[in-house]
Amino acid sequence: MATLSFLLMLTCPTCNFQNRDNAAFCSNCGTTLGKPLTLFCSRCGAQNVASSRFCSSCGNVLTGSLPPASSLTGLLPSNALLQSRYLILRKLGQGGMGAVYQANDTRLVGKLWAIKEMSDASLTDPNERANAVAAFQREAQLLASLDHANLPKVSDFFQEQGKHYLVMDFVQGQTLEAVVETTTGFLSETTVMEWMEQLCDVLDYLHTRQPPIIFRDLKPANIMLTPENKIKLIDFGIARLFRPGKSKDTAQYGTIGFASPEQFGTGQTDARSDIYSLGVLLHHLLTRYDPSLSPFNLPPARNINASVSPQLADVVIRATQAAPHERFQTTKELKQGLQSKIPTTISIPSTLPIPAVQKMQVTPYIFAPGKVANTLEELVRLCEQDWERAVQQFYDGYFVKWLESIGEFGLASEAKKISTQKRGNLNERATDLQKWLDLTNVPNISPKLGPMAPRIDLDFSNVDLSKQKFLQMPPLAFQNVGRGLLSVKLNSPAAWLAFSPSSFVCAPNNLTTVNVHIDLELAAQNNLAQTQIAITSNALSFEIPISIRGISPVLDVSPLTLDFGTIGSFSFSLRDARITITNKGQGLLSGDIFVDPTDSWLWLWEYDHIRRFKFQGNRKEVLVVIDPKKVANIRGIHNGLVIIETNGGTKTVQIQVERV
Repeated sequence: MATLSFLLMLTCPTCNFQNRDNAAFCSNCGTTLGKPLTLFCSRCGAQNVASSRFCSSCGNVLTGSLPPASSLTGLLPSNALLQSRYLILRKLGQGGMGAVYQANDTRLVGKLWAIKEMSDASLTDPNERANAVAAFQREAQLLASLDHANLPKVSDFFQEQGKHYLVMDFVQGQTLEAVVETTTGFLSETTVMEWMEQLCDVLDYLHTRQPPIIFRDLKPANIMLTPENKIKLIDFGIARLFRPGKSKDTAQYGTIGFASPEQFGTGQTDARSDIYSLGVLLHHLLTRYDPSLSPFNLPPARNINASVSPQLADVVIRATQAAPHERFQTTKELKQGLQSKIPTTISIPSTLPIPAVQKMQVTPYIFAPGKVANTLEELVRLCEQDWERAVQQFYDGYFVKWLESIGEFGLASEAKKISTQKRGNLNERATDLQKWLDLTNVPNISPKLGPMAPRIDLDFSNVDLSKQKFLQMPPLAFQNVGRGLLSVKLNSPAAWLAFSPSSFVCAPNNLTTVNVHIDLELAAQNNLAQTQIAITSNALSFEIPISIRGISPVLDVSPLTLDFGTIGSFSFSLRDARITITNKGQGLLSGDIFVDPTDSWLWLWEYDHIRRFKFQGNRKEVLVVIDPKKVANIRGIHNGLVIIETNGGTKTVQIQVERV
């Protein structure tokens, strides 16, 4: 939400143009602006940007000196104890004139309080300070007397160490500002109506007190929503009593966009000032439109959110009339208007001139020096030319403000929703920008991947795997020959292939190279004759096949025939012989060794006599065993088989035995 703090300006060092205090680029010439330094007011302690000449809080001339410690608020540490009762837990918020803390009550176990801290050090005149303190006590007593379901109860106020404190119920929940920012799309009319009726009730309660209490700063940040869907007004702005010039009814008591015209010096505020703010709030909740973009000139609610009922749109129009006598006169009337119980159209007296309808003028978007966009399509084209700058401006919120100023509320809402994800990675942010660009429907912003190698051939014939474990193949080059942002991911079923980077984004006309690392040991173990690289992108997805030569193992067995010789009639001991298996190629040899199932008298020895086992390695000696008891009935020569099946080939070894 834009508040008065946005009036603080940051001067461009190149063209001296005045920019917002949080601007990243000069809106006139595009120069990158550094982060402004903080300048403290020596009178009231308020924080100002370094380029300020006068304090935004009290109007004091800024000299750059640090404020006296006695004037600063928000310095209470955790576990500080006030009035020997209130134990500070944490600071909830900080403003120029005060701070708010969450505190535990040491007398009432489990009771939480919100404690507002204020300083009167900005008032240098003794009489003015005495009057302000007395006024604070009167208003604190008045607030303590209030009792309404939509107000936190004020239970205590006191002075300690030169500061003034107000104690009220701690409200669980979140502000309506947070609700709007975290909600996707528009809030339902039913929900908004329920909140508005509660606000009408509590404001009517305040306005009918004696004396009437005018809230003056009704905005989403000052309204809490509890988990039970109850509305609570949380900030009465009592700190204004300690501002110099407090008797003036000026804009410092309101927020730009939500504050009524009379709060800017055009008249005296009364209950109808809150009604104006209530109408702006209704418009904001229904449309998500930021009223600070066009104070006192809200675009029609149904132009932004077509689902808004005509009745509620008319309530907004009547509540936000510039002249107080043309608005609803009480919040009871406004509530009746919400419930369609009274007409919401206004009748302008004939003696008053009818203001001309002002046409929205398009303010050019300053993207960079010499690069200006007057239309949405021109902004998209500028993004394509300088993605890094575009990403930064998109995430800084400049797109949102400009889009709302030209009436592109839908795209502004989507840009705000996407850019508030607060990603830190530049690639992710660039992807988010592309996501938003796709929503603009501006033609010819699609990325396009340039030509790639149709296949890759790898030959490891001359690589000594015993000496070299890793290899880097020539890098892959990805060129974006389109206009949008190219997003690419690489992967492969081959675990021995690694990519650096494995995912990336590539701006138009840019080239990105990817290094491909090969783990030769893993490659040899897998013994793949071919694999592929899978490329997934928002332009085209495909696979690049890879053929592999020179890392295949080759099986060699010696001897190919074994002869156990002659077994006599009374020879019953085990006989054995050896088979030597070696790898004559590259890579790692692996496979199975087993005997022919029909040769029951034949065994292999691997910790014990077995029929089959697996092996892996480039050299293996296999012990073959026969059992004479099994061949007792055999006469003459008998042949058996040992079979070796590997990734380097298959061979059989004949085993011969003769029984006499």
